[in-house]
Amino acid sequence: MSTKTRSKLPKGSTTARVRVGRELGRATVAPHKTGGSADAAAEWAYLAVPLALVLLVFGQTVGFEFVNWDDDVNILENRGVLNADWRSIWTETVIGNYNPLSISTFAVEYGLVGAEAWLYHLDNVLLHGVCTALVYSLGRRLRLEPLAAGLLAALFAIHPMRVESVAWVTERKDVLFGAFYFAALLLYERGRQSGREASWHWGVAALFALALLSKIQAVSLPLTLVCLDYLRQGETRWREVLAKAPYFAMSIAVGALGVYFLGRDGSLDETTTYGLVDRLAIGAYAYAVYIVKAVVPYVHSPLYPYPSVLPMQAYLSLGVAAAALGLLVVGWRKGWVAVTFGLSLFSVNVVFVLQVLGAGQGYLADRFTYVGYVGLFWLMAYGFQQLQSRLPGAGLRVGVGVYLLLLTALAFRQTRIWRNGDTLWAHVAEVFPNTATAYGNRAQWLREDDPERAMAMFTLAIDADLEKGSYLNSRGKLHFDQGRTAEAIADYTTGIAREPTLAELYVNRGAAYAKTGDFPAADRDIAKGLALEPENFNGYLNRSLLYYTTGRTNEALGDYDWMLRARPERHDLWYERGTILLSVGRTADGRADIATAVRRAPDQATAQRYRESLPK
Repeated sequence: MSTKTRSKLPKGSTTARVRVGRELGRATVAPHKTGGSADAAAEWAYLAVPLALVLLVFGQTVGFEFVNWDDDVNILENRGVLNADWRSIWTETVIGNYNPLSISTFAVEYGLVGAEAWLYHLDNVLLHGVCTALVYSLGRRLRLEPLAAGLLAALFAIHPMRVESVAWVTERKDVLFGAFYFAALLLYERGRQSGREASWHWGVAALFALALLSKIQAVSLPLTLVCLDYLRQGETRWREVLAKAPYFAMSIAVGALGVYFLGRDGSLDETTTYGLVDRLAIGAYAYAVYIVKAVVPYVHSPLYPYPSVLPMQAYLSLGVAAAALGLLVVGWRKGWVAVTFGLSLFSVNVVFVLQVLGAGQGYLADRFTYVGYVGLFWLMAYGFQQLQSRLPGAGLRVGVGVYLLLLTALAFRQTRIWRNGDTLWAHVAEVFPNTATAYGNRAQWLREDDPERAMAMFTLAIDADLEKGSYLNSRGKLHFDQGRTAEAIADYTTGIAREPTLAELYVNRGAAYAKTGDFPAADRDIAKGLALEPENFNGYLNRSLLYYTTGRTNEALGDYDWMLRARPERHDLWYERGTILLSVGRTADGRADIATAVRRAPDQATAQRYRESLPK
């Protein structure tokens, strides 16, 4: 069934003076046309402001550091990035996510500047600027005049919900997939409006593939293309939906693979006791919150931890979600094209990340709205366009300008919490003071430069979560590093009582026992840890030292062989195995290992120290 829209009536006619609400529902506008250098200059002027706002808000991130929230796993500890190991990058997942194109950009940056964070931040800002320009161009294709398209681009550029996607290096996924995603939409719409869409399909498919390789969230693109068709035609033509079968096939294949990878990594393991109705309520609540925050961007946090008991508003949100679905159905049937398009574009781009199928530590994430908000922002910009044609004076423009200034100020302030791990987790703890993750991660950031504050943060994390042993493990390691072995053993023992299957607790307690000279206890604990987690790298490291200390040299060398197969980039391990080989008379093998350590050394001073260790 399809419902056609009425054409927009000419200005000045009696019937044209209808309510703005009806205009939002039914009006259609022909695709924009530009003509001449004056028009081109105006286009650049309306785009220049959003791009300037991108630099104003996010330019400050160039002076920021990495944060200890996935930046380490994706970049600083990622063997593919550190060694430019392209095979690893394109065949392995990171925390259950397969986004090799995003990881590849990190590898290129690491090859240029190493672990200097400024280039990674700069590239995120530049990519967000590209996305902003593409959104502006897309808005011009989708019924918006230059001023309204500029408003759309400005909302996309500096809305506080954009901060996480740009200021967090790990979320290169968003700005990279967004660039390919918006380019695919723009190419598709240009082809359809020109009547030569067939010639553009291969280009759209290629951009779609690049978006999928950047982030799995791109699976929504075929549904977005259906939304574009609906806006252009004022109806849904099912044969055109079916014609997108190749795109849907790509989405289904990548989506299924993504769910498999997340499940294999354990990211889909249920960490709460929520039932089906609870999980549906969580999804509905996130959906409602995203809609509200698009207009009123209240409290923001990098992490929104699951509450132990769902609040009543989560269940009430089931009604909100049902009402939104009802509005979409009614709008589609009655031909309320603008409202139906804007809400549909938003909905199809957030429905897959509503955490009904739990993945991750939080039930909300600002970054999940990176593409979806274009639907709501388009609707706001289109509403502004309709209003300004009917309201005399500059009042509306002034009001919108003040609103944008407020958003800019909020986004600028929110961006500053991403300066480093200390500021990031301090903010999360301020918003959610009972969250152990915030205290534990802040402690990890502080442990080298301010161990006493780190100790206090670990204690807060331990008190906030009475079931986990991981924070006791971390505090125990800090005790151990500071020479307080008895306190370390006490923490490890308490942690084992809380979480007896956590291998790291046994491995670390074994190292602490070894330091006291209790080698049998050390041997038992490390063996227990490796039995629980056979590929625990720290377990092999601690056991190799125990073996070497107790004269079991061949067994120590066996552990070094395993570790160097797992982490061949570790120059220190090559050096240590080389010295052991020299000590047992295997001079040629020892020299070869130390030569490898010299080649892999991060600086000349380390390389020289390795050379000087060789026997003359």
